[in-house]
Amino acid sequence: MDETSTPIVPQQSGRQRFIDLYRGIAILAVVGIHVMGALPAKLTVGSLKWQAIAGTGILLQFAVPAFLLLTAFLLTRSGLKAFDSRKYIRTRVLQTLPPYLIWNIFYTWLIPTKRTDFLFVVGRILIGKGYFHLYFLFLLVQLYVLIPLCLPLWRKRPPFWQTAVGTVALTLAIYVVNRYVFHGIPLIGSVIFWYTPAIALGMWLGSQSARLREILDAGYPSAIALAVLGGTMFLSLSLREMRHLNVNTFFYQVGAWVYAPSMAFVLLWASERLIERGGFDKLIYLGTNSMQIYLVHPLILLWLKGAYQGTTLFTLLFAFVSYSLCAILLPLGFARVATRLRLAPLLFGRG
Repeated sequence: MDETSTPIVPQQSGRQRFIDLYRGIAILAVVGIHVMGALPAKLTVGSLKWQAIAGTGILLQFAVPAFLLLTAFLLTRSGLKAFDSRKYIRTRVLQTLPPYLIWNIFYTWLIPTKRTDFLFVVGRILIGKGYFHLYFLFLLVQLYVLIPLCLPLWRKRPPFWQTAVGTVALTLAIYVVNRYVFHGIPLIGSVIFWYTPAIALGMWLGSQSARLREILDAGYPSAIALAVLGGTMFLSLSLREMRHLNVNTFFYQVGAWVYAPSMAFVLLWASERLIERGGFDKLIYLGTNSMQIYLVHPLILLWLKGAYQGTTLFTLLFAFVSYSLCAILLPLGFARVATRLRLAPLLFGRG
């Protein structure tokens, strides 16, 4: 391809393009979360501008569960067709570990913690807390281990109502154990079971992939309603928490558990429908490079944070747009260089 031309998305099947469109939208949400965190902080807490920025960042938090749902869907679908344990370990677990370790070491070196002793740093990396945004890769490794263990259940292809009842019961059990047995695990966000609703829904969809279109068309109105209900609860309680007001943690978590999987389902339905219209090549291109953007964009935002200190509406909009463009385009440029140097598999787990 001519280096000066617009990137062209390779020809793919309709199903693969639909998946990459989903990834493209989800990675924009991830970038949006972090851009909101990098915007000028000198805003009056509770003001309209503060609520708009904080609220947008909160509502974009469906992104990580959405990626987990998609991964659970794809791995369950492929695992039910044919499962080769050696190939699975080689292509999933072993491809994810090098990027996880390399980028953790890089970010830890770039932004050292208060404690820099070797064992402490290694321990943080091993529990998914080497650098805050890399916990997603740690979750992926856990999910890669979990999926094969669950395949016998999904081979039975249970109906949705059984899956829903089991998921609610398991999720509540996890909440009770975390709160009353472990008294709140400090790093619970790095534990894969904390995302049970999104993962269970993804696995169930993977077991029903032969009739995915039918399920999405039948389920999206209910998913939209649940997203609105859960999102309203999650948003209002999150804003209260950010203002250091008392929050019912159970309802807060229920709101998050309802909102994120519902939004992911709606995104799955929308992507599957929109792909038929065409014209989404740029979003699909972002989807094919979602891991590259995810790993590199925090570095860009670290450099940009504080570049704009104004608090006017124009300044905030300008900062949001410019930060977002830099956080997307610069990682894409870096990814192309890494690909040419044949470093992409090592740095990103893919070519």
